[in-house]
Amino acid sequence: SDDDGVCDADEIAGCQDATACNYNENATDDDASCLYFDAIDVCGGDCPLDEDDDGVCDAIYGCTDSNYQEYDSSATDDDGSCVTLMGCLNNNYYEFNADAVVDNGTCLSKIGDANGDDFVDLSDLFLVLENWLQVPSLGIGQNGDVNSNNFVNLEDLFDVLEHWLQ
Repeated sequence: SDDDGVCDADEIAGCQDATACNYNENATDDDASCLYFDAIDVCGGDCPLDEDDDGVCDAIYGCTDSNYQEYDSSATDDDGSCVTLMGCLNNNYYEFNADAVVDNGTCLSKIGDANGDDFVDLSDLFLVLENWLQVPSLGIGQNGDVNSNNFVNLEDLFDVLEHWLQ
């Protein structure tokens, strides 16, 4: 039923790309199983580089942790160059990371902001009090559960009061 002229019962699944190392000349249906030789001629291998052509995969050294400014997506081996930790630098947000030195825009949830408007004011206080001791059924910013612990209680009230108008 795929209009290739071969009855479904007679179909042979396999790789139909002649450049692939597991090419199946008898395949009538491509099953996305094609593999290719890597830099050291391993069929389906993951070696990206063998510059000296010695048959040994060359490592690409660099920072392999995406939480650091020095991150290199092509690096295969960490060389210790991850130095500058990125994160939320504003301690008025739940995402605050005291170890971070570069802000990466991850400050999203302001402490005490019950309605999601990025301010902590009277409307947040009223929202917490309106939903006092409730298990929230609405999403954040609508239910008074400012710390997302699934219960509106003193922690939420203190978060609002502690971060009032900051």
